[in-house]
Amino acid sequence: MLVERNKDLDFVGGILICHMILGHICQWADMDYKGDCVLYFFMPWFFYKSGMFFKKNSDWREQLRKDAHHLLIPFLVFSAIGQIFLWINLFAKGDMNWLHYVSFPKWLLLNGSIPANSPLWFLLSLFIVKIIYNAVSNRISNIYIIVIALGVAFIDNYSGIDAPYYLANSALGLVFFILGSRMKILQYNKYVVLIAAFSYTISIVFPSSIGMLTNVLVRGHCYLLATVYALAGIIVINKVAQITPPRFYNTLTIRGLCNIGRNSMNYYIIHWIILMIVKTIVIDTLHLEENSSIYFFALLVTCAVVLPILSHTLNKLNNTKFRILLGKKWK
Repeated sequence: MLVERNKDLDFVGGILICHMILGHICQWADMDYKGDCVLYFFMPWFFYKSGMFFKKNSDWREQLRKDAHHLLIPFLVFSAIGQIFLWINLFAKGDMNWLHYVSFPKWLLLNGSIPANSPLWFLLSLFIVKIIYNAVSNRISNIYIIVIALGVAFIDNYSGIDAPYYLANSALGLVFFILGSRMKILQYNKYVVLIAAFSYTISIVFPSSIGMLTNVLVRGHCYLLATVYALAGIIVINKVAQITPPRFYNTLTIRGLCNIGRNSMNYYIIHWIILMIVKTIVIDTLHLEENSSIYFFALLVTCAVVLPILSHTLNKLNNTKFRILLGKKWK
């Protein structure tokens, strides 16, 4: 019997993936983006959501193989694809500095991803989180794990340790992963929602948020408060999606967002490569300014048109021998 997917979470996932991609577009176009003032919790949400579907596996070797297959294979494959396009870009620009071609292992070691596909750090960190929690759950109290993990992330932030990134973002990711695992039902309790709504409202007026990749405060001055705010934002947006009337899920816009959320992995692993290709064409070939409106709209339109097509293509590969490259099981 097939279990129907949770459209609520697909809807939220679609919103947050679009938010992330738009933020990256603005980053590449050297433009200011204000979306993080409202959706500052988008990366914690993805750890939280993964935690909602956590199931303990007593066979840690089997779980290690499963998570490595599902997360590390796409991480390696699409890092390699990104690196190939980066080499092409460097060669097209006439860059003959060999260090620029072989420096990616250093970035991988220090940052958990390479510049050619920087957002993939999440896949490595989620892999670390899932392996750790599967090993310690039911052995150590969740409260102790959260305190220790949050302590590691806080000390990393307070002491200014800036490498390796995955030491802190995996620790903080573990906190939200556990919260998702333990609060998947409780989060919809009306009293929990009311407290979260109040906290989220306060966070808009007196912001405090963390950039998860580098584990730095991007707004505000209180690290621990920022984690509370992030949890509040997660609870609020999940509840809003849950109480959205079913008829709205049949509208074109929400159906489109649900489709993006359902295929969020596809969008996540390929969008940075698309941005890099557009930059090569528009900036390095046509020599436009990086902060020009033409460049911004070229990035925006290309992502809006090409990403759904490529996502559909990747889904088609699920029925071929290439599905293993996407982290899928061989049929």
